[in-house]
Amino acid sequence: SNITKGKWKMGFACQQSPETAKEIERKNQNPEITRILEILEEKSSATGEKWRSYAYRKAVNIIKKYPKKITSLEEARCIKGVG
Repeated sequence: SNITKGKWKMGFACQQSPETAKEIERKNQNPEITRILEILEEKSSATGEKWRSYAYRKAVNIIKKYPKKITSLEEARCIKGVG
């Protein structure tokens, strides 16, 4: 299974090598959206809103891996882990 082979770790940003993170960033189809969410994550973190910060960080990681350009709010809301 994937769990016993260690493949489950690839789903966690902290478990990715720098090369993998760079590759994900290069393939990011939605850099404008992820940059805005990163700014919101930074502001939430600075104001002590740890759960909101976590939610933004999670959404950023999911959207960076999304294989196509997001064209509507409705589409973004349908992405598992984002909406």
